[in-house]
Amino acid sequence: MQTPSLRFVVDTMSRNALLTRIKSRGLSLLGMLAVVLVLGCQQNGNLGDVSGVVSLDGTPLADVVVSFTPKTGGRASIGQTDAEGKYRLIFSTTELGAQLGEHRVEILPADDEAPNMRVIPKKYQINSPLSAHVESGVNQIDFELKSKE
Repeated sequence: MQTPSLRFVVDTMSRNALLTRIKSRGLSLLGMLAVVLVLGCQQNGNLGDVSGVVSLDGTPLADVVVSFTPKTGGRASIGQTDAEGKYRLIFSTTELGAQLGEHRVEILPADDEAPNMRVIPKKYQINSPLSAHVESGVNQIDFELKSKE
């Protein structure tokens, strides 16, 4: 059986299915960034620069993926936190940020081997209740996650 090309996979899978497939193959943010890079040919002037900090019970979360998906449809933007929990979203190969408007936000482990995989409460992962509004210009959007509520 021939392995489908990345372009075929991107064109035929939903974003969540794609994230699941990337994580199941043991790839980290590099694999997800490759998807963003493949899709990055379009230019979009309706972007806001988005960065922030992700923490859990006051402690910065390192090596987690932050995903913003427009509620009205469109391309998701992703970023990965550093050791201080800081992230910055990438929209395409040439553009940072996210589309303007309301977004559903998911906080995911960078890969299945990540030590924080079990730390991130499942409610913040797939079908997360988190949301954010992206405006033109610079957006500082922090997420303070709670392990128990």
